Amino acid sequence: MESRIPENLLSILTRHIPPERRLHKDCIAACQSVLDELATPEDIEAVCFHEAGHFIFAVLAGLDLGFAEEQIQMQAPWVRFKDGVFIPIPGSTDIPPMDEPKEWTTTLVTHYARVAMAGGVFAGRFANRPEKGTAGDVQTFEDYYRQACWELFANANFLTASKYQAQAKEFISDLLETDPTLGDLAKEKAKEYKLEHFIPFVDYAKDTKRS
Repeated sequence: MESRIPENLLSILTRHIPPERRLHKDCIAACQSVLDELATPEDIEAVCFHEAGHFIFAVLAGLDLGFAEEQIQMQAPWVRFKDGVFIPIPGSTDIPPMDEPKEWTTTLVTHYARVAMAGGVFAGRFANRPEKGTAGDVQTFEDYYRQACWELFANANFLTASKYQAQAKEFISDLLETDPTLGDLAKEKAKEYKLEHFIPFVDYAKDTKRS
């Protein structure tokens, strides 16, 4: 399938896709979906603050759970191919130490909730886009929560998924109110993330807006 997506952006978005699948119509559609999510500089700003929230609370989780900041990776926009489906991903933060825990604890689930919910809270606080990417975050947390249920369902301190999410949002919001350095860190991290991974997308959004 012929693509109207600029070659430099297509190359970034399909970097993890096998070459023979990169021009599949569903792959091109997924690439376009990413670009639609990044349609304006404001959209990109919201994504960058969203992922900055995930990153910062992943770092805080690492301090408690015993993994290093260097193990957390913020990724450029991309398309994932999984189980025969092309999945558009405008921004992401990979936290390998939390992907396959050796043991489930209520503390671990609390950190999963905070990392997951931080994206929406930060995007709302700093970019006025609290909804940006939150559906996927809720789904990701609930996937982990279902795994935790196998080991923790009988634990009296194990909460419902919605309760973990509500407590996480409250904790993050309160911390932003009481610690101004957290806001400074969010702005610094969002800017760093944008400069490292989004400049081609910012340029494209500006060009598209002018045309």
